[in-house]
Formats: sequence, structure tokens, C-alpha cells
Amino acid sequence: NINADQHQLGFTSTWQGTLQKSGMLDLAGNVVDGRLDIGPLRVSRFNGWIGTTIDKSGYKMQSQLEAGSATFMDVPLQSISMVNDSGTAQDDVIVRSGISGMPDILFTADLTRTEKEQNFTAAIKGNNLGGFLDYIDEVTKTGKRISESLLDLREFELAARFQPEKRFVGGPMPFGVTMVADGTKMLDGNVLFYPDTFDVRGSLETQPDTAQALQDYFKIPSSNIVQNFIRLDGDARRFLGFETPE
Repeated sequence: NINADQHQLGFTSTWQGTLQKSGMLDLAGNVVDGRLDIGPLRVSRFNGWIGTTIDKSGYKMQSQLEAGSATFMDVPLQSISMVNDSGTAQDDVIVRSGISGMPDILFTADLTRTEKEQNFTAAIKGNNLGGFLDYIDEVTKTGKRISESLLDLREFELAARFQPEKRFVGGPMPFGVTMVADGTKMLDGNVLFYPDTFDVRGSLETQPDTAQALQDYFKIPSSNIVQNFIRLDGDARRFLGFETPE
């Protein structure tokens, strides 16, 4: 039995397996009553299983964890599932989640890593962008000003793709960002994300009227809007209207 009882992470797990004379370790375990609290992400209860094999050539691990509910930056999530198939030579991680109260919204995250490359893509998509923005404002109580041009938008997909070829060692994480709504590309650009501070730097190209609507919604300073370009420079949580630690 391996258990944890910390503020950031807690769980109860039971394991069984074998250790052979050759040194190969074969383990399988069940995880129950898990909880996670790491800044913006809080998971109240997760369960799942993990299996791993370790020998002279390396390791292989497969796992599946599921949670009925969680919150990310105070946004309620539901039906969270993470599937992992990892090894010495390659990692594959798939994450799927819904938004509580918005059954048409789907969040996806896919990671693949090998010795030569690393790919990560995250996306959120649904059938009613205006309704989604209005719902997020309602549950987070941030008092956003949402223009009619945004409220009228329906089918959408916002995607961010990690660009490892543009990253230098120890530097921020570069992402290519796009958003398509009602068949029209609304955003297209590149940003740098600093995971330690949640800062973002970069620029996004859009239409002038959309730039104005997004400026009002994300409370972006006027000096950061130049015609149809939006310059991002600051804490990502402030753009979303959340309080940030001093």
C-alpha cells in the first residue's frame, strides 16, 4: 500500500507485482480517493489504475485516471479522463474533459514525446462561443463586458500547438495559437508562455472589430492594440480577469 496525504496531492493506492532474479520489476496498482491542488487546477476526487514494467532496457508504463469533477481557474470541469502510455523511448498522453453546465464543450490535450521530437496540442471547441463566454463570466463572477459580435458567434475551436523547434534551453514555451469561429479564422499568431509566472508574450492577428471586442473582454490596454494586431504582455490570469498573487 502506498498512500499520500498532502495539500497538493493525496491518494490511496494498492500495488502487487513481481521482482525477478534478472532484475525485471512488474507492478500493477489501483489508485482511489485521489485529490489534486496545484494552483489553478483542483481535482476533488480521481481514481484509476497504473501498470509498469522496468528492466535493463528501460521502462514501460500505462495508466488511466478519471475524475467526475474538477476546476481550472474556477471554471468547473466534468468527465475528466487521462490515458498515458509511456516508456523510455516514447510518451503518449491523452487528456479529455468537458465543462460542467456546457455539454457541447470539449477540451482536449495530446502529448507525444520521443528522443528526437516533442509534440503538444491543446484545444477547446464547442457549438456556441457566445454562450460559452457568457457562462464562464457567470460562474467566475469576473464581470466581463461581452460584445454582441462575440455573443453571436457559434461553432468554434481555439487551439494552441507547442513549437519545440523555436524553444531554447531553459527558455519560455512557444505556442502557435489559432481560433476559428463560424468557419472564419478569428485569431492567428504566436505567443511565449512562462510556466513559472504564467506570463505570456507575443502577438495575435485578427480583424479590427474583433480586436476591439477582445480588448473589452480580456481588458487589454489600448496601447496593446494596433489596428488588427493584439500584443500580449503580462500575466495570463489578469487577461482572464482572475486575481493574481502578489
